[in-house]
Amino acid sequence: MKLTLSERLSKNQVRNPSRSNLHLPAFLALKEEIRQAINDGWTKHQIWSTLYEENKLVCSYVWFLNLCRRYVSNDPVERNRAGTMTSRQGADSNSNGFNYHSSYDKEELI
Repeated sequence: MKLTLSERLSKNQVRNPSRSNLHLPAFLALKEEIRQAINDGWTKHQIWSTLYEENKLVCSYVWFLNLCRRYVSNDPVERNRAGTMTSRQGADSNSNGFNYHSSYDKEELI
């Protein structure tokens, strides 16, 4: 019996897990310790190198920084870089930056 595409994808996913979630469980397990170390004044590089040497976290430093921005940072600027939208000050709450009006005024076009 031939397998469906969904079944083949499911089997392939079990054999080859997604790289994007490969280091996330280990990072989330250490998240509170990482947050405490940052609050104590340690740099992210020092934290990463210690965890890397202890084999508690085996991701690259760049990936560690991305995970910190997403899950640890309290700074809204850093969270915005990670993809979380922050509200803009001084902008209308209904405005998204572009307003399209299907009707037009002929006087404005001339």
